[in-house]
Amino acid sequence: MKIKEKTIGEFIRKRRIRKGITLRRFCLENNLDPAYISRLERNIFIPSKEGNLQKIAEALGIEKESEEWFAFLDLASINKGKFPTDLKNDPVFIKSLPIFFRTVRGKKPAKKDLKVLVKALDKEGWK
Repeated sequence: MKIKEKTIGEFIRKRRIRKGITLRRFCLENNLDPAYISRLERNIFIPSKEGNLQKIAEALGIEKESEEWFAFLDLASINKGKFPTDLKNDPVFIKSLPIFFRTVRGKKPAKKDLKVLVKALDKEGWK
């Protein structure tokens, strides 16, 4: 499943609409504040509590630990300007950050760095 949304608000809104539910009905059925969800969908507000994210994900029918679940949490983290919580202490992720940052800045990573990254990803089961 490829996630096309670039913000958590866009993600929430598209999933709610896909379910064929108005904002008010969605909130009423799931005991959510319509003003809060509206602000989220318009990217005026970024959810800050993990519990709120889980409640919204459940209301949208997103299965926990699924690819869609992680995409949802990743978008929330990105929109907050933070790393996803499940990766914060991951040694492979942390070790790969310098390579990633150099690449994003347009600097070609050294072959040694790429070998380290490939080895780490292979070790984690990425093939």
